[in-house]
Amino acid sequence: DRRQPTWSSATISLETGQPTVTVVVPVRGKAIVAYLDLDMLRQVVGHGGRGAHDATVSVLDDGGTFIASPDERPVRERINVRDLPVVAAALRGAERTERTVLLGTPSLVSTARVPLSGWAVLVARPVESAFAAQAAVRNALLVALGAALVLALGGGVLVSRQLARPIEALVERTRMIAAGEAPAPVPAGGVAETRALTAAFEAMADSVRAREAALARSEGAYRELIDAPLVGVIRTRVDDATVVFANRGVARMLGAASPEELVGTSMLPRWEDVSRRATLLDELRRAGRVENVELHLRRPDGAQVVALANFALEGDRLSGVLMDVSSLRQADAERARLEEQLRHAQKLEA
Repeated sequence: DRRQPTWSSATISLETGQPTVTVVVPVRGKAIVAYLDLDMLRQVVGHGGRGAHDATVSVLDDGGTFIASPDERPVRERINVRDLPVVAAALRGAERTERTVLLGTPSLVSTARVPLSGWAVLVARPVESAFAAQAAVRNALLVALGAALVLALGGGVLVSRQLARPIEALVERTRMIAAGEAPAPVPAGGVAETRALTAAFEAMADSVRAREAALARSEGAYRELIDAPLVGVIRTRVDDATVVFANRGVARMLGAASPEELVGTSMLPRWEDVSRRATLLDELRRAGRVENVELHLRRPDGAQVVALANFALEGDRLSGVLMDVSSLRQADAERARLEEQLRHAQKLEA
């Protein structure tokens, strides 16, 4: 009735057990009806490619229900995630990247809406590893674009060969971008739907590149600040004081060759007075943080390190920022010794 291509909501086929949609395209006063088995999407999103090993790509229908995922459970159980703000924004046509809890896992999630069908492509990666390598984020997002193109172009291939040629060219362009190669120019021609799809792809790719560049700049600034050698940053487990993160400043302060040498070791042998740590933990449990605490630590060679520290308690993790004031304390001690010698000399002279 609207005289334009129309996509139905996804349903589970009783024959194949896979999500299926109906595509209706008006042609010269008649209608071509195609039943599209979406098992091809599962094959696309399940392809690892060259992106991050822990990134997952999923496709949601226009109601926010999983219709393709590497894990068959969300598709089989018809899990709906439209209540997540990042998914709701995608279904409205807005591209967004947010931290959220997806299927019980804290994740960094990017979403984009697919033209024509109104579906959404969702790329998720655990938060802990999402900031480890920006190249992995880029590849995962480009794989998501490839899945979106395959989804949008699949129905067109079933409709006519006139749609097939531009669609195949776009798929090849997506593969080249995902592989880091220079993409070939998009050929001219095609029907209005494929031209609109090509323009949407270019806009989506530009948006992903811009978000990737901004994320890389932010991660670089954060890493430069945290890894500065002038101030020590350390995080340990509360129960056994095992180091889970250390920067170059802490390694230099404690006489370690690198931060990696400290990770996995316990800080308890380095405390000059272990009971002092228990007192600090009691204060932290009451107040959540302590500031300007003077610590006395020992290096492996026996040398004493005096540090001025601020601590914060975050669940089962203890985070601290330390500044080495050993030289200042030694200078204070030397000054006090000289003053005492001066007073003694003055007494003798008197």
